[in-house]
Amino acid sequence: MKIFILGAQPFTSNLLNISDLGSPLQIPYLGRPLLNFFLTSFPSAQLTFVINEKANFTKRMIEGFSKRQGIEILEVPTGPDSISGPADSLRLALNKTSNSEEDVLVMYADNVVDHLEIEKAIEGQNLEGIDGIAFTTEYQDSIRYSSFEISSDHLINRFYNKDVELHGAIQSRTDIGVYYFKSMTLLKAIMQKSISSQIAECFVDSFQFVSVDLKSWSDLGHWDLLTNPKQIGESRPFNSIQFDSNGGLIKSSTNFEKIRNEIAFFNAIPSTYAFDFPRVKALGDQDHAYSIEYWPLKSLSEFIVFWGLTTEKTKEFLHIINSRLLSYKDYEGAKGHIDTRELAKFHEKKLRRGMACESEQVQALLSLESIYINGEKFVGYPSLISEIYQFISNKSSNPIIGFLHGDLCFSNILISPEERVVKFIDPRGSFLDSVNIGDLKYDLAKLFQGLAGYYDFIKSGHYVISQNSLNSWNLKILVPKKFHQNINAFEEILLIGFEEIDRSDLYYWVAINYLSLLPFHDDTPQDQAVFLLVSLLIMNLGNCNLVVELV
Repeated sequence: MKIFILGAQPFTSNLLNISDLGSPLQIPYLGRPLLNFFLTSFPSAQLTFVINEKANFTKRMIEGFSKRQGIEILEVPTGPDSISGPADSLRLALNKTSNSEEDVLVMYADNVVDHLEIEKAIEGQNLEGIDGIAFTTEYQDSIRYSSFEISSDHLINRFYNKDVELHGAIQSRTDIGVYYFKSMTLLKAIMQKSISSQIAECFVDSFQFVSVDLKSWSDLGHWDLLTNPKQIGESRPFNSIQFDSNGGLIKSSTNFEKIRNEIAFFNAIPSTYAFDFPRVKALGDQDHAYSIEYWPLKSLSEFIVFWGLTTEKTKEFLHIINSRLLSYKDYEGAKGHIDTRELAKFHEKKLRRGMACESEQVQALLSLESIYINGEKFVGYPSLISEIYQFISNKSSNPIIGFLHGDLCFSNILISPEERVVKFIDPRGSFLDSVNIGDLKYDLAKLFQGLAGYYDFIKSGHYVISQNSLNSWNLKILVPKKFHQNINAFEEILLIGFEEIDRSDLYYWVAINYLSLLPFHDDTPQDQAVFLLVSLLIMNLGNCNLVVELV
């Protein structure tokens, strides 16, 4: 089977504009989760990504992740004389494709589907006298979706574009943008016969297509439909999330100690800070789960990386976060003493655990006396380890004691851009002998990790990495120009009221954090390699600008 994935629309008017968020949504910017879906879900298919010729970022990402055979990128021109809709993009792509009797699946890049369900549906469908299949779902609103009128035997009779409400006895199904054609020759004939800019409209009038329900379909093309509660707490493979009967979420884990610490954290939140977090209640005598209030919001990480949050909006939310940190700094309940020697041991233990990661690749990188990154030579970890422990010892001697979240990275900060709502989730749950008191530099380092540490771009797969030899690597982290040029301003906002803190120290903590989190990313060895290389650059240079490519 050959699969055409329509990856980018050429005009902002054809993209989803989100008021006050700046750049319109570009579906391919969803990064690794979506690309990995396509690259792993159809292991035996020929994948063809159709993108407009200006979508260089999209092209680089696909090239970076499409290591296996059977990947093709077709660039189509953009402009008022070239494209007005997805059917035009498909026609231009088909002009570069040979006729064949191979069957074809066409789908938009904002669709996530179960390929096994599609394959079973095709195999189970009697296609005698039928030209193809339009996969559909039950009728939804016409503002977002086009739809089909279908007959009692599921044949498609008519296509309705968006904004046409269907009423009465008409049996209708929503067009989800996934279509199966019996052959490439047939697909090209269909697209050449029609002048419509909508793919579905091209085949409805002159060809026989059947509607088949697709239960697994998820739409990533509308920001208000992306409130997936399972993402809260899914950062670790041992967590799970489900709805409870009261409309909240039940978070459970096989890491019982972590869950018990989180429950203790929420129970100990001072009333002054109660509105900073979702409400939580323990589940009877269960010590491995709790119920948390469900807020249908996306994280600051997602808005920055995927949705192009404007500079002004980003600054606005960083000011809100800073104001909360300042209130945490003034928390009267945190005035007790923290043993600085125990604080140093805490950081050392995390570091040792991280560097004991069982990955052969990780251990090989950690053992190299020198490493070449993008052609430049750097001192390896064996020569840095004493410096690292000395840094931990020195910088643990002057903590800023306050109320502590413990894992205040951008992915644990839920926001609503229009309403300016901010909620913190997924706290660490323990810090030394306290459930919510610790060194605020720990939370600040987690925030700086999302700035010039580029953690969120790394975790979203916005990088290209390759290994030349045992100690030679090439790495590029793809970062939007606007975000990069405003990092200094973002840092200044977060450090308001924390003038005693040195930015370079925070980034050194980021480098140490990257070593500490290695065991938690065993499922993504490429991420582990990136964390190691970025950590090494920060320890050698104070930054990782060498591997940043602006897009």
